[in-house]
Amino acid sequence: MNEEHNHYPEGCSRDGSDCTDCIGATAASLISITRDVTPQWAERTFRKIYRHSACQLMEHTFIWSCTQPTEESLA
Repeated sequence: MNEEHNHYPEGCSRDGSDCTDCIGATAASLISITRDVTPQWAERTFRKIYRHSACQLMEHTFIWSCTQPTEESLA
């Protein structure tokens, strides 16, 4: 295994997942089925889903992604 990827979760290293894409896809999926997402809800949800220490760096990005208005919510 590549030395630089040893600090990522096994599944991400194996699949070659990108952190930003992973966080964005999860946030998009959650907001598509959940209404009234608050920063507090996003923070709690992130911490339940992403328990690996490498993922913790993406918490702010996840919260931001979950709480940004979408085109559908602006219509």
